[in-house]
Amino acid sequence: MQNYKDNQQERHCDYAWLAGIIDGEGSITFQTYLVKPHNTLSILPFICIVNSNLNILNRCNDIIKEFSAVRTIYRKPDSKGNSFKNRKPCHQLRIDGSKAVTALIERILPHLTGKKQQALNLQKFIASRKENLIQRNHMGHILRRTYTDKEKNLMIDTKSLNRNESSTTIRLALQAAGKI
Repeated sequence: MQNYKDNQQERHCDYAWLAGIIDGEGSITFQTYLVKPHNTLSILPFICIVNSNLNILNRCNDIIKEFSAVRTIYRKPDSKGNSFKNRKPCHQLRIDGSKAVTALIERILPHLTGKKQQALNLQKFIASRKENLIQRNHMGHILRRTYTDKEKNLMIDTKSLNRNESSTTIRLALQAAGKI
């Protein structure tokens, strides 16, 4: 019984530590793009952590792999221009997919501070997509539903909360969502 309590407490500490890393070094947001040939909007929720210290990302990965298989660590390409010229190479840990993102948010949400609203928005978006994704036509064929205004607004609100998002990124998101 004591080992179980110790493991639970250790996991709780791990999730709190991970939430702190994500609050400071991470992003909880959406990737938006238009899919050809019909320029169909695609909105993908994801969580990522960028850091030059691979040990930190490996520790994050070790915590996340206990409950999710969908994650990737890769080296970020060097930035063009002089602003990052003399900096250490950065790596990124990215968590994609509704199940993986949901599982991570459930564990870190109580510990998030600065990015709590972004996490709540992703949760609402994923729940809405799960509920509204599939419909059937008059012949019973499955059709994928387009994004609702509520889902688009959650994406826009999240991108607006991320102060590091450039006005260009927000404008493109709005444009892709058909808001401008």
